[in-house]
Amino acid sequence: MKRKAILNIGHGNTINKKGVRVYDPGAIGNGFEEYKYNYDLVNKYVSPYLKEMEVDHEVIIQSERFSKLPDEINRISTKDDVIVSFHLNSVDYNEGNGVEVFYYPTSSKGKELARKMLEANLCITKLKNRGIKPNVSGARGHALFQKTKATAVLIESGFISNDRDIATLNAVQEQLGRSYAKAIAEYIKG
Repeated sequence: MKRKAILNIGHGNTINKKGVRVYDPGAIGNGFEEYKYNYDLVNKYVSPYLKEMEVDHEVIIQSERFSKLPDEINRISTKDDVIVSFHLNSVDYNEGNGVEVFYYPTSSKGKELARKMLEANLCITKLKNRGIKPNVSGARGHALFQKTKATAVLIESGFISNDRDIATLNAVQEQLGRSYAKAIAEYIKG
C-alpha cells in the first residue's frame, strides 16, 4: 500500500461565528507572518520536492477547516500515513529561539518522525535545538494528535519573534523545504 503525507499549513483564512471569512496570519514578527512563511515553504519547496521524489501527498490549510480538521484529515488518510503540521513559534520578547517538534506522547512512530524532522531542520538552519517533545492534552495542536489516526508531528521551525531565527529561516527556506521533504520521503519509504 502506498503511504501518503498530509502537509498541514497552520493558520490562514477562517470563517468566524458570523460566517464571515477572516484572515488569521498566525504569529507576526520582524516583518513576517507565520501563515505566509509556511504557505511558501510548503507550496514552493516541500510539496514540489515530494512530487519529484514521487511521494503521494496533500496540502491542507488549517484555518480553512479548523474545527473539522481532524475529521477531514481522517477522510483522506489511513493509519499508515503521516501528518506534518508547519508552524513558527513566538514569544513577546526577542530571546526565544530555536526549533522544536511535537508528537503524540504514546506514539513511537511519531517520536521517530519528530526526530527526523528536527534533524532535517537543524542540519540546514543550525538553530538552537529545543528538542522533540510529547504534545500533552490541552497544548496547542493537541486535537490534531488526539483525533487523527495517522502519525502526526507539529514543527515549530523557529521563532518568528526572534530576528536571528527568522532571518536564518528566510535565507534558507528552499534548502529547508528540500530537507523537510527528504525526511518525510525517507520516513514514508523507510
